[in-house]
Amino acid sequence: MPYKLLKLAYNKGIVVEYLDLQTELEAFYFSRPGCPPVIGLSKCLYDNLSHYRTVLAHELGHHFTGTKSNATHTYMHYKDRIEMSREEYYAMAWAAEYLMPDAILDEAIKKGIVEIGDLGRYFNVDAELVKLRLVLFFCKYRKKLN
Repeated sequence: MPYKLLKLAYNKGIVVEYLDLQTELEAFYFSRPGCPPVIGLSKCLYDNLSHYRTVLAHELGHHFTGTKSNATHTYMHYKDRIEMSREEYYAMAWAAEYLMPDAILDEAIKKGIVEIGDLGRYFNVDAELVKLRLVLFFCKYRKKLN
């Protein structure tokens, strides 16, 4: 169980519910004024801890980056799809930086842990999250050099 992430949700008043989702939907974040925010997670996430951590952190990212709602919508306008993509990126970037902090990622790289799969196992996250985190990490590093 990703206890640190669950504790963070609890401390921020976010309700985490486990559901039998019968679709491809694995998780969602929903927030409405006057109600506590909710993260719904598929019970099938129990089967893979690294994926569970990645998905839960992503949904928490929606909360911390100010996403309006991650509930399923039908988008009629292109600008709505662009906004959704932006919100998904910010949530995933938050998750990547939270689960793989700069200092610990730097230590791992100095130890020679540099392959995507090895970093995924080291941080117990999905490979896609590692890829994004490396882009973010090296962009920061490059800015420091300039």
